[in-house]
Amino acid sequence: GPGPKRRPHPAQRCSPSSGAARRRGRAVSSAIGPQGRDAAREAGRILLGHYERGTEAWEKSEDNPLTIADLESDRAIAARLGASFASDAILSEETVSDPSRLERARVWIVDPMDGTKEFTRKIPEFCVSIALAVEGVPVVGVIQNPAAGVTLWASQGRGCFRDGVRVRVSPVTRLEDAVVIASVVVGNVQYPEEVA
Repeated sequence: GPGPKRRPHPAQRCSPSSGAARRRGRAVSSAIGPQGRDAAREAGRILLGHYERGTEAWEKSEDNPLTIADLESDRAIAARLGASFASDAILSEETVSDPSRLERARVWIVDPMDGTKEFTRKIPEFCVSIALAVEGVPVVGVIQNPAAGVTLWASQGRGCFRDGVRVRVSPVTRLEDAVVIASVVVGNVQYPEEVA
């Protein structure tokens, strides 16, 4: 026989191409975008303070560092989002996952510090990443690089912005003409920038 019937992924059940989903996503993204940006900026200030004065670090698993800055940033984001959106779930890289989040329509997805290896090596390529998914569909995202003082955000149906200025995908189609950015830290090895 054909085997067990699979339940569709939440993103398939609520396709952003449907008019109702697009309208709901735009309404949600315009209502909560500022709170996501504020949470990212607050967390970014915490990271920058630790970056400038130094912080304690340890390995949570092999070649996977964790710092006090990660944890303080995580707590600040959870507190701010929890105060504004008490019924939403939060899924964070640095917090034990609560299985009840699977029953919630709205889930904030958080990486309180993306780039901990760079952070611990004093390379200013780390950021706060926060997104909101509604019924499995991402509708808002914000990335804050505190060392560069740059905040990027996007929301479904409203575009992408860098510090308030609209940005667009590059029209470049050939790799030879593109600017490619990659981390200069791979494992425990730091490569010169011209090699990366």
